[in-house]
Amino acid sequence: MIYPREVVYLCGMNRGYRNTSHDPGPPSILGECSPWKKWFSGVVSPLALVAWGVRCCMAEELTWRRRYGGYITFTGAETVAIGTIWMGVALLLHVEYFWNASPRLTYFEQVGKLIAYLIIAGGAASLLIGLFA
Repeated sequence: MIYPREVVYLCGMNRGYRNTSHDPGPPSILGECSPWKKWFSGVVSPLALVAWGVRCCMAEELTWRRRYGGYITFTGAETVAIGTIWMGVALLLHVEYFWNASPRLTYFEQVGKLIAYLIIAGGAASLLIGLFA
């Protein structure tokens, strides 16, 4: 089946093919990515999330202030699960903003997103099992 060029680009089909001689390639979903956006959203923000996730995993105790007063405290496996979720979100941000903006790394973007989603799902499943078991 033959698709119009715009449909192919918008649906993500034929994503790996880029003929640089005459084809500018598909437009990015994020628009034109500036170096500031690439480095801040793809490196600095994920590093802060990774630091928070590692802190949760190492301390194994996390206290959050509730909206209307009081505190909620997570300990043990729940805290490690929350840290794992934060690190998965950091990987997802890094893959989306840093790898997507680099033409050399675009091919690995889907694999990186899959790994990030698996990490997030595993952390969420572990958290739910820990909370409701």
